[in-house]
Amino acid sequence: MDDAFDDLLPPRTSRPSLPERLDAWTYLLFKGIVLVLLFALLGWLAVVLPPPEGKGGGGRRSSKASSTVLPRIAWH
Repeated sequence: MDDAFDDLLPPRTSRPSLPERLDAWTYLLFKGIVLVLLFALLGWLAVVLPPPEGKGGGGRRSSKASSTVLPRIAWH
């Protein structure tokens, strides 16, 4: 009995329906927002947190360049 109505239905294609495509776009948008927020948080932490002990001053700088005192930026 089900076979009688198969001719009335449109042929099934591999293209997903509109709600399935919107779900995929929503997921990608959400994933992109999460990644942007994660990198923003990491950048904020890199600015706010002080460098670890003995790690400040860079790797290949000379002792004279690393001993210069730079003025601190006031975030007021």
